[in-house]
Amino acid sequence: MGRDLIVVQIGTFANFVGAHYWNFQNELFGSAFGGDLSPESLYSESLRGSYRPRALLIDSKGSLGSRPQYHGSHQHVERVDLSWGGAASIHVQEKIEPTEFMKSIEDEASVEGVNAGLPERGLPFSEESVAYWTDYCKEVFSDRSYLQLDGTFHGHPPALFTTGQELVTTETEDDIVDAFRWQAEQCDNFGGVVTLCESDTGYTGVADSVLTALRDEFPGSPGITFGCAQRRRSPAKLHSGLNEAWLAAVCARLDQHLIPFSATQWDANTFQHFNLVDVFNPYYSSSTLAVGVEMASLPLRKKEQMSLLELVDRLRPRPSWKVSRVDLAFPMRLQQDSLLDFGSPAFRSLTPSLVGSDLSAVESRRSRSTIICSRGVAFPSNDDVMESESSEASIIKSSVLPIPVPFPHRFSAAVGRDGNFLDNAESALRMKAKGNDFECESCGVLSVLSADAKGGCKVSLPPQALLFIETSHGQNRFQRTIAST
Repeated sequence: MGRDLIVVQIGTFANFVGAHYWNFQNELFGSAFGGDLSPESLYSESLRGSYRPRALLIDSKGSLGSRPQYHGSHQHVERVDLSWGGAASIHVQEKIEPTEFMKSIEDEASVEGVNAGLPERGLPFSEESVAYWTDYCKEVFSDRSYLQLDGTFHGHPPALFTTGQELVTTETEDDIVDAFRWQAEQCDNFGGVVTLCESDTGYTGVADSVLTALRDEFPGSPGITFGCAQRRRSPAKLHSGLNEAWLAAVCARLDQHLIPFSATQWDANTFQHFNLVDVFNPYYSSSTLAVGVEMASLPLRKKEQMSLLELVDRLRPRPSWKVSRVDLAFPMRLQQDSLLDFGSPAFRSLTPSLVGSDLSAVESRRSRSTIICSRGVAFPSNDDVMESESSEASIIKSSVLPIPVPFPHRFSAAVGRDGNFLDNAESALRMKAKGNDFECESCGVLSVLSADAKGGCKVSLPPQALLFIETSHGQNRFQRTIAST
């Protein structure tokens, strides 16, 4: 099985996560930090020598902000033909101007071979200016990567998966399959699909239609889906539960491995040394989920490491175990003085909806279905998990994670510029001298991707969600679909 992947992003919050994720790839591409990674797993080279991500970005109308909305140019409306002879007026949304940061990026890109602007870390990026995911996404995608759904508008996602299903008409489905087929033709050796889906809204219904169509077009291709649930100020809890349940059912039916990320239970201080500031703002909450996607997909991008098929096989000691959890320590001290401790306060679960998996159990830590990814973090030589040859867990190691400029720079005073943790005296001096606003250029990260060694992870669903799907789709079918997760 090949290792060339295509990333499909469905829904606005999934695209917020994806924008941060692609910024990481952009930062790693060709840098000293990414020397052990294979960019070909995510990028295709054009005849002109430029590289473009293999990605399909599905979102609502108006979600692209300052980016061209209609395949390379803003729509220009000159007249409207009406069957009646009455007066008519045309209302066109004003073009949204790019942020100063994106203007600077575009100016530099327009001058070949010349450093036209400031060094990137001096570019005028303002976190407060972010309204769309395109306001901070540095990556340049092909025009054929974008698809905006008719019947939607930015800021108003479909409420329920049934509405999302209705948005994917036969014509829309054909457009999606054509765009995906074009991306697949750019692959030297197609290896599968990585999907990011907004999981608490009706975009799960869109994902149902999209992934079913792709499965029919490319049967047997492996896939892994990251659910992305956002913390909202006025959550529709019943709808959220139904939508997340539906995504679990879809992934089980299509044999897609599911990792249900969620920021719904976070607050600003969820991570020890990283302040999320405003968890209701998708720019902030999506940033740490993107770190989770970056770490969970690391085995797929390491040279001579794993294909997607091999990764899914490792995560499924039994064929029916189709859900995994991810725990993240971000940022993490580069040089560890003690053995790896999954019970440490540094670890936070990115998949709080999962039950039945005990990460602290020795069986889980050393299990073949556990994949530990380390970026720049070193452990003592006597560590029975990280350094032991007897452990069956997969240990993936790479260099520190570079922090792109558009990423929220909200690290605590204890985190130095190069990711080293400072002692209390240095931290206090730094806090006094510069306040809370100082820049971390790279840091250590540790993630654990796993299924329980004894019983597998299970999705915890609200009783209303179980009842609704049982009565709407038949109890036996529901039990076969959901229970297999």
